[in-house]
Amino acid sequence: MKSKILLIIITVMVTVNLTAEPLIIHVSPTGSSETTVNGLSWENAVSLARGRSLANYYSTLATPVENQIWMKAGTYDLTSSFQLNVQITIYGGFAGTETALSERNWVANQTILNQTGAAMVIWSNAEKDVLLDGLILQGGRPATGSNGCGAITNGTTLRNCIIRNNKCVGGSGALAITNVSGATKNVIIENCLIINNESGTSPQAISIAVPNTEIRNTTIANNYNSTTATTAAITGGVAYKVYNSIVCNNYNGTTLAKSFGNGASKELVNNAWDVAATDGTLTNNILVSSSPFVAATGFQGAANGTDKLLSSIESADFRLTSGSTCINAGNNTYATATSDLAGNNRIQNTTVDIGCYEDTPPSASFSGGNLSNTGLTDIQLANTDVTVSSGEFIIDASKKVKSLTVAPGAKLSHNSGTLTPTNGILLESDANATATLMDNYETPTVVATVQQHLSTARNWYYTPAVSTATVPNGSTCFGYDETGLNEDMSVQGASAFWKPFASGSPMTQGKGYILQTGSSTTVSHTGTTNSGDIPVTLTYNSGKGNGYNLVGNPYPSYLSWQLVNAGNSAANMPTGTMWYRTVNYNSKNAWMPNTTYNIDDVVYNGTRFYKATTAGLSASTGGPTGGGTGITDNEVAWNYEGSVYVFATVNAAGIPTPSTVSNLIPPMQAFWVKSNGGTLTFRNTMRSHNTGGTNAFKSPGKSENEGMFVRLTVTNGVGTNEAVVYVSPDASNSFDSYDAPKFLNSGSGQPEIFTVAGNEKLAINALNDLSDGTELPLGFVAERGNNFSVSATEILNTDPGLQLKLKDYQTNVEFDLTGGQAYQFSSESGTYSNRFSLVFKSKSGITAIEDPATSNVQVFVGHDNLIHIIAPENSNYVIFNQTGQKIIDNITRASRTTVRTILPGGIYFVSLSSEGKMLSSKIILQ
Repeated sequence: MKSKILLIIITVMVTVNLTAEPLIIHVSPTGSSETTVNGLSWENAVSLARGRSLANYYSTLATPVENQIWMKAGTYDLTSSFQLNVQITIYGGFAGTETALSERNWVANQTILNQTGAAMVIWSNAEKDVLLDGLILQGGRPATGSNGCGAITNGTTLRNCIIRNNKCVGGSGALAITNVSGATKNVIIENCLIINNESGTSPQAISIAVPNTEIRNTTIANNYNSTTATTAAITGGVAYKVYNSIVCNNYNGTTLAKSFGNGASKELVNNAWDVAATDGTLTNNILVSSSPFVAATGFQGAANGTDKLLSSIESADFRLTSGSTCINAGNNTYATATSDLAGNNRIQNTTVDIGCYEDTPPSASFSGGNLSNTGLTDIQLANTDVTVSSGEFIIDASKKVKSLTVAPGAKLSHNSGTLTPTNGILLESDANATATLMDNYETPTVVATVQQHLSTARNWYYTPAVSTATVPNGSTCFGYDETGLNEDMSVQGASAFWKPFASGSPMTQGKGYILQTGSSTTVSHTGTTNSGDIPVTLTYNSGKGNGYNLVGNPYPSYLSWQLVNAGNSAANMPTGTMWYRTVNYNSKNAWMPNTTYNIDDVVYNGTRFYKATTAGLSASTGGPTGGGTGITDNEVAWNYEGSVYVFATVNAAGIPTPSTVSNLIPPMQAFWVKSNGGTLTFRNTMRSHNTGGTNAFKSPGKSENEGMFVRLTVTNGVGTNEAVVYVSPDASNSFDSYDAPKFLNSGSGQPEIFTVAGNEKLAINALNDLSDGTELPLGFVAERGNNFSVSATEILNTDPGLQLKLKDYQTNVEFDLTGGQAYQFSSESGTYSNRFSLVFKSKSGITAIEDPATSNVQVFVGHDNLIHIIAPENSNYVIFNQTGQKIIDNITRASRTTVRTILPGGIYFVSLSSEGKMLSSKIILQ
């Protein structure tokens, strides 16, 4: 059977070689030595010894071509001489998956030939074209008379190689460049680092016997000779040339040795040394007075025993120090390589540096752009820490990078190709913004570390953006179970609806969590970023949660709520509305019995990530708890059909302010939806970067051709709540998908306002039309008795002849909201679905004496059970009891007057004269 397999292999080889195509022999430290394995793929990789045999064999099948050996990273221990007698190119630096030479990285994938015992390496004993590229040659300890690393001969090129830690007794510490009789080809050493080699005789590093040998952009340092003679780092009895190279810190005993031995036939151009050459053709060489390296080893010569460890050589840094005289001091004519030993561009500025390394920044930063056009070579890119500092950076090619960091607020778009980061992708987050990632893969493929900055020790609505996330260590986490709450989110039993998750517990894609870290921190999750379709199971339990589910944006990008609704069944998502909790609870009976539940949102310089609670989660009560001083409680309700929102926030001073909203949900943000059950599916088509450049929700403006739009606000002077009424030709006057149910906040202690459609309490009420005489029930919730006011903070696209009136059935007052005036009233705690209504009325049907707003006057009973009058100064008012007896006759002393006289409970009438007009109001004192 083996003979048949070998016959097939040979047949293939003959066919290939007859076309004069070079063969690639794949070699691995664990490769096979079997004669039936051909080495022509990574799957069929062979050992180094087998690879050498195959190279010799394949070259005999047809006209010799320069076959290649690709060596996978790792250490190859050589116990005997390694000799090649054929034309061959040997490349190191492969990870073992590459299909193109440009994909290798000899810096990251170190390929080491380690000579153990008395072995040495002899690359050729005849004039052959041999190239060694991307190898580390170390550990040679040959017998007396041999060279530390071995010998190379005519036609050999060493490129991008490191020769280190070799030691011999009688030869060259590193290499002997040996001439073959009758040969004409020279030897080239380029972009090589020759360090810490040791010899008992001259020279410390290299002896040259091949005429016209060229050494270019090479660093020869820290080599050692144990004799006391005046020896050199490089010696040669023939004409040779050294260009753009550093020869320094080489020692003879305790004395700096000469850089070059005597001989007038050498040509030395633009080199740097610490002991000058005394003869030969010398051009533009420089003398360095101290080590030009970042961090050379602390000793010279080969590592030997505990006092000279190989790890010290490996950790040394022979790159140039900043400001070194070797920077931009070379001659470009002799800089023939395109990259240096680190894979960086060989010429960084206008002039090549001296030595094997170019002085290059260790990182590159881009403001936008794409991977295929960075200006860096593939090898340089593979060794560069890339940062996207701002803008959008597009992955559109298959490339390697050392690492890729996307700064907060910057955008990464993975459109095509494959990005391979040696040290990973990092999406950063800080107090101002979060980096975002967009890809179009239905099967998730991008691995990254995704951060979310949490600026204070609160609980946060959060969901991870990677597929295999777990609860961060040291944090407290709760998930939500829809079976435990009423529609108004009040408690229905124990703590069945808040489920604790211990540190290290798996977190489910698309599920919302409350996460508390105990201090300001940045949460990180590493793994495959969520992409493609992500289904989330929604539940509906009548009389308990009534379909309110806590879900989350699972992507490291924004999520369009409008597209989420458009792409999911209306039967599963009947309201088309999402809710964020905002601002603060301050109650001893919030979502959990006898706890304070503080929920708010914070905007940091345009980045909004919504908080959940102030003081932490209590395992003893089984749910979120807190203890801060709350301001108010609200919901953000966003309806995708009409692109309408209800929202309020509180600024740093505790003052309620309006805020604009868009339908873009920030990455990793959890939120509420109301469902009839079924499945909610998130898809890539619903994702986006935030083109506006901030995380803040924004409201699309209303155009002039859209229908009437009214935003109502209720406040107790501290907390604020909103409701919206608007006209859309696509909506009906009954409850439909253009409406948003009111997410009532039981136990908040703050006011709430809503309109009513049938049995539904609405935060957003879309109507088909609003004509003269239309009257809408307006509900009101007072968690605590207090003084309140209602105003229309936004009125758009109104008919000039139509006024918006607020009718208070308790005081029998109609108040004009059209001009932005606030209607003042008092109320005890409770839910009032029938106290108010909104009346859309033609101005022609209104008389001045019935209209308090036209006279800018108002009379009402405050929470203090006193009569309050809003009217211009010096207006006359008269108070009668229900029998018609005049009790008080006086004038106002300011724009707002409180009647301090304590009157018995009962019905009173107030007659007010102001600016020639009269108002008569009926009031009731308790």
